[in-house]
Parts: sequence; structure tokens; C-alpha cells
Amino acid sequence: IISRIPPIRNFGLYAAAGVLFTFIITIIILPNALLRIPPEHFSRARSVESGKFWKPFMDGIFRLTQKRSGLIVACFTVVLGACIWLVLKIPMDTHLIEDVGKNDPIRKSMEFFEDQSFGLRPFEIGIHMKQDSIPITDYRVLQEIDKFQNFLNEQEKFSPFLSPASLVKQANYIYKGSRARHLKIPDKQESVDELLGFIELDENSRTLLQKVISEDGTVARMSTTCADLGTDRFSEIYENVDQFYRTECDTSLFYYRYTGHAYLTEHNLQYVRSSLLGGLSIAFVVVGFIMGLLFRSWRMLLISMFPNVIPLLLTGGVMGLFGITLTASTALVFVIAFGIAVDDTIHFLTRYKLERQKGLTKSQAIRNTIYGTGKAMILTSLILMGGFVLLLASDFGGTLNTGLFTALTIVFALFADLLLLPILLKYFGK
Repeated sequence: IISRIPPIRNFGLYAAAGVLFTFIITIIILPNALLRIPPEHFSRARSVESGKFWKPFMDGIFRLTQKRSGLIVACFTVVLGACIWLVLKIPMDTHLIEDVGKNDPIRKSMEFFEDQSFGLRPFEIGIHMKQDSIPITDYRVLQEIDKFQNFLNEQEKFSPFLSPASLVKQANYIYKGSRARHLKIPDKQESVDELLGFIELDENSRTLLQKVISEDGTVARMSTTCADLGTDRFSEIYENVDQFYRTECDTSLFYYRYTGHAYLTEHNLQYVRSSLLGGLSIAFVVVGFIMGLLFRSWRMLLISMFPNVIPLLLTGGVMGLFGITLTASTALVFVIAFGIAVDDTIHFLTRYKLERQKGLTKSQAIRNTIYGTGKAMILTSLILMGGFVLLLASDFGGTLNTGLFTALTIVFALFADLLLLPILLKYFGK
């Protein structure tokens, strides 16, 4: 809800409203419906929950956590250490068509133009004059823009630029007999004005000039196309251009800004990714506050949070292992999965607290909790996984990754709650 991106904000709002409505239905309507069903219907009903394999299975989990606690902790420690290292390897280099399927016709078309031509990704820069008395068509400004273009061509493979400088250069080339040595910006303002008049004679050239220079002559547009190089490469280009501007250009004449649809889309993707990860930290604080109110103990607060951090690290490790880029869709996974993972932890700890209030020992309380709440945790996790696994059928990478990594996080959270949480309660619980 705190995000400034409308789709993300609406997603959080509607999801929260859905959870609230589900809670109201479960607390108010469902009990009334159950009261109207004869008890014998439940005793005769056969279901997965009442299967004979549950008792030995849950008993095996309890004995494993009590007799092999050292081995479990060691395995988790080794895996977490590897995952922390792999998290640092998660690629951050995103592309505009990152989530488009490899067999999608649009992606194939873009890849074709990247191989055979310059590419289809727009690259645009706005040139803004610092002094109203000096117009864009000043020969000194045009020469600086031309220097900009030549420097960019040294950085990467760009298509021919469309800018005031390129139009004047081309006009000079044609006006003086199409000789290569005249493909440049004149050194005199009179010559530039003469070429601008020459451009005005042709309707198409005049239209192009109007597209790259504002009516008041204080803003110009320099545009080209290139391949979808990725955010890492463009960040490097931006840094090089900034350095070139500060050291090689006359900064008293103009300043520049990156613009265009591609740049805004790229910037938006990076913002969504960072804001989602920031929202995850806020979720930690909110959930921690709720845990603190529930158990009134710092020790129990730390115990409850630890199993919910583990699934996120394990999922991040899988992403780093297979080189999955941290995009907006994969960052969203961590926010969704954390909210789902903490649900099982709350169920487990609440049941444990109730069992301890009966006067049972730690071991007895853990045993009853695993037997009573463990089945519900497993079944709800399987149901949630089934819902997210359906997203794997999508050809869109963002949807597929959301389904895959959310399902994985649910599995990791279940293992952490059933295997590690009982051990933490055994040795550190109040």
C-alpha cells in the first residue's frame, strides 16, 4: 500500500481486503454452517486429513527434531551459508524484454533487428539551454551536441542519430556537393543560419527539424536506437557520458537529461524492485510488532522471526544458483512469500503457547503442537502451492517466476517451521 506504483499499491490493497473478508467469513459464517451439520456426518466422512499415515508421519517428524536436532541445525547452517553466498550472485542486470518468452514473436523480431541492424531500443537525450539568449541552433551548441554523438558512438553500436546537429551536418554535406569532408558542423554562425534556411525549403527536412527543436529554441532532442543491452551496460554508458560532459564539454552552454519511453520503463522497473524490497523490511517490522504483542517476549519474537527469514534466503539462493535476475516480479515473490510463511509460524507458536499453559513440559507441548497443528500446516501449504504452481503454465516470465519461487518459498517455510522451529523452542523457548 505504501508503494507509489498504482498496480503494486492496488495489488496490496485488494489482497489485504480479500484476506480480511476471508477472515470474517471464517469467523462468522463458517461456524454457523458447521453447527447445522449433524456431527455423525463428520465422523463417517473420509478425507485426507483423517488418513492412517498421519500419526506415524507426524511422530517421525517429532522424533527427528528431538533426536537429530544437531544434524538438522548443521544442515540448515551449511545450506544457509551457501545461500547467503549465492544471494550475492543474483544478477541485477535487467532488460526491457526480460519477461517475454523466448519463443514469443515480438522477442524474436527484436533479436533479429539486434543481430542484423542496430536494435529497436530507443535511446534519447534532452538538451536544455542554460541561457535563453543562446539558442540551440548556435554553432557552438551544435558542435557540442556533435561531440556528444561521436562519444556515444565510441561507447556502443548506435543507429544514426536524429538531432539538430545531425540535420545541420547532413544539410552541409548535401549543400556542398556531397563531399565527405563537408559532413561536419560549420565554424561560423552565418553558415549555420544559411543551412537552416536550406532545410526549411524541404518539407520533410523542416518536419524533422521541428521534431528535434522546441518552438522557443531552448530544448533539443537527440535520439537513436540500439540493442537491449541491459541496465548494467547502460549504467556504465551513463557514467561515461557524465564524465565526458564534465571534462570535455562546455557546461556553461547547456545541461542534458535522459528521457524517452525506454529510459522511463527501465527506471520504473528499478524503482519497483527497490520499493518492493523496502516494503519487505517494513513487513518485517510490522510482523515483529505483532509477534511481540502476541507473546510479550523478545526471545519468542526472535525465535518466531528466524524461521521466516530462512525461506527467503533459500529462495534467494536458488535464484543466485540458476542466475535468475532480480526483477520487479521476482522481488514481489519475497513480499508475498513472507506473508504466507509467517502464517504457519503463528499457528505453530500459538498452539505451543496454549499447550504450555496447560502445564505440559516443552517436549510434550512440542509433540502435541506437531500432531495437532502440523497436519493443518502441511495441507494448507500444499493447497497454496497448488494455486501458485498453476502459474507455471504461463509463457510470461514474470508470471512464471512468481508462481515458481512463491511455491518454493512455501516449501522452504514448511520445512523451517516443522524441523527448525521445534528445536529453537526446545533450547531457547520460554
